[in-house]
Amino acid sequence: MHEKLFSALTNHKGIVAIDEKTTISYDTLNADLKKRIATLSLNFGDDTKLVILQSDNSYETLLNYLSLIKLKVKFILLPISSDLSEKFAPFVKELCKLYKITFVLRKEEICIFDDDNILDPNTGYVADIRPLKIHNQKIDKDIALLLTTSGSVGNSKLVKITYENLYENARSIKEYLELTSSDRAITSLPFNYSYGLSVINSLLMSGGSLCFTNATMMQKEFWDLMELDITHLAGVPFSYAMLEMLRFRRKMEKYPSLRLLTQAGGHLDPAIVKEFALSADALGKRFYVMYGQTEATARMSYLPYNLAAEHPDSIGIAIPRGKFFILKEDGSLTDSINTEGEIVYSGPNVMAGYAQCLDDLKTLDTPLYLKTGDLGYFDDNGLLYISGRKKRIIKITGHRLSLDSIEKDLKEKGCDTVAVGQDEQLVVLLKSGEESLVEEYINNVIKIYKSYVIKKVDDYLYTANGKIDYKSLSKMYAASK
Repeated sequence: MHEKLFSALTNHKGIVAIDEKTTISYDTLNADLKKRIATLSLNFGDDTKLVILQSDNSYETLLNYLSLIKLKVKFILLPISSDLSEKFAPFVKELCKLYKITFVLRKEEICIFDDDNILDPNTGYVADIRPLKIHNQKIDKDIALLLTTSGSVGNSKLVKITYENLYENARSIKEYLELTSSDRAITSLPFNYSYGLSVINSLLMSGGSLCFTNATMMQKEFWDLMELDITHLAGVPFSYAMLEMLRFRRKMEKYPSLRLLTQAGGHLDPAIVKEFALSADALGKRFYVMYGQTEATARMSYLPYNLAAEHPDSIGIAIPRGKFFILKEDGSLTDSINTEGEIVYSGPNVMAGYAQCLDDLKTLDTPLYLKTGDLGYFDDNGLLYISGRKKRIIKITGHRLSLDSIEKDLKEKGCDTVAVGQDEQLVVLLKSGEESLVEEYINNVIKIYKSYVIKKVDDYLYTANGKIDYKSLSKMYAASK
């Protein structure tokens, strides 16, 4: 499966990557890969099995990513930090200790973790700096990489993704989006985010090209690049909120090459879904609503573009080779219509389990069915709908946040809080403690910025047995955002 993943790279022709300054062909990519593989091999030696890859939306990150895949060196994929002394560094150090990692890759730099410090060399070569202790890492050969779940800020719990997971996920997306070598996607999502990574993998498998940028939709640079024959624009609900703010639907005709708009990463208002579906269809473009989780290598369902305007609140049907069921309260599975229960999924893109320490990487722990934590049902047309969440998890800008974890973190800061909310809105009820500490935590730790409300309360609501009545509090505060 490792060989199949990007085996077609050497056969593809034409452009593979562009940015504001450079155009790179597949031939150049393959030549650069040989050089990067040689450099990494020289530094790693034969014993390195697991490294950290810090990523941004750049060609250099793509080279590192593909090189590690081809070398069969496993890696934890994280966002890049321009300065390893920043707050993100403690998390990187924690992972290095926990998983016995020596090397941290960042663009052209190969940093080393040694004596509780991350050394940041001026050269890409570290082999001559000092004799390095390479730890014994026993890792299952089929594991390709480890991803953080979309809400696990500072959490060492990782998702084990195999080569087969990557291959099958990319293959399915290529099929239902009907991607070809003529397609070009702009990197509107982070490389380390499973949705963003799936865009990259599916385009490479199709022989298409990628327009690399770290600019956001609110920057002129992004829209300048959109004029470079972009055919695929991907976004989370927050992205589409920005597009609405920018009145993008009225401007879509200015981008004649754009043929695909895709949305995942959380619930999008059905009214916005319908408007985008109708606007896209009027211009001969396609708008896809999709549903997925990191545990499924990003994608589980899609709503066929021709059904989006009529069924804007549905998440559609399973991707090719995937299957949905409803888990009933009695523990049985069904795919019958109008039966509500937890949505479970099976398919070759389901993860190989979780890892919280190095020993967890010795084996694959692929679940027979992936329990999504979402409640839902099938309608008469076989389309799947989400009706609620089984656990206290919300999604904001594509990232899952645990309300329980937020409460726990704030309690450690001396704040008595209850966290409730729904997709795209966190509500923190503050009974005691400093409001400024809550704001600092939200802005600097979970980083959701304006998608929150802090309300001071005298007390909470409680159930008959004395427990906090989250359901009633959520209806009272979150539903009236």
